[in-house]
Amino acid sequence: MSNRGPAAMRKRTSDFERSRKNKGTKKPVKSLDARVKSVIKKFDKFFDKFLVFDEKITSHFAVCASKESKWGHLRPVMKLIEITCHGVPWLLSVVTSLLLSRDQPTQVKLVNLLAGLIFDLALVGLLKFIFVRQRPKHNRMDMFATISVDNYSFPSGHATRAAMVTWFFIDQWNLNFLSRVFFMLWMVIVSSSRIALGRHHVSDVFAGIIIGILEYKMISRYWLSDQLCLSMLSPIYKYFIS
Repeated sequence: MSNRGPAAMRKRTSDFERSRKNKGTKKPVKSLDARVKSVIKKFDKFFDKFLVFDEKITSHFAVCASKESKWGHLRPVMKLIEITCHGVPWLLSVVTSLLLSRDQPTQVKLVNLLAGLIFDLALVGLLKFIFVRQRPKHNRMDMFATISVDNYSFPSGHATRAAMVTWFFIDQWNLNFLSRVFFMLWMVIVSSSRIALGRHHVSDVFAGIIIGILEYKMISRYWLSDQLCLSMLSPIYKYFIS
């Protein structure tokens, strides 16, 4: 026992000194640049997984992408719904309504709606140009009145326009309950048709709805005044009336 005592004491002393050295040695701290790169790498992995999931779920719900699809017989109906939210018919409808209207409050609303439609087209075009996301592989490029930027998928212009117009009418016009429900259903049906036709990924549509709502929030915040709207319309009305 006496021989083991000093040996055990020396071992404990050695262990104590080793632990002190370990405590005094600081682990190397990652630089800010290394930490940022690590976060970016993790985000890239997550985003890649998200895109794969997005492609998979989009393919599952593209039930009208072609005549051979699960609900291919409804493709003509979906294409008709597509036209109800196309930019060209909406622009022409608002301009025609402006020329026919003689009610000043209505004219002011229509001018702001026209400005909103133009803003929507410009913003969506810019975002498509920035993200250049290709449309789903099963999409058929048989859309009505398209331009080069329409080859890209993100965000869905129909979804942004449907959401912006729906919020505009619900908030600015004194609609009854059924009319409000009609616009909400129209927005949902238009947005869903983009996925069913295979035009857009699911994420394109959801992002489009959010962007459309934000567009209306911006329009309402920077609402064109009555005086400005009527001053812009005055020479136009004089030309057409005379």
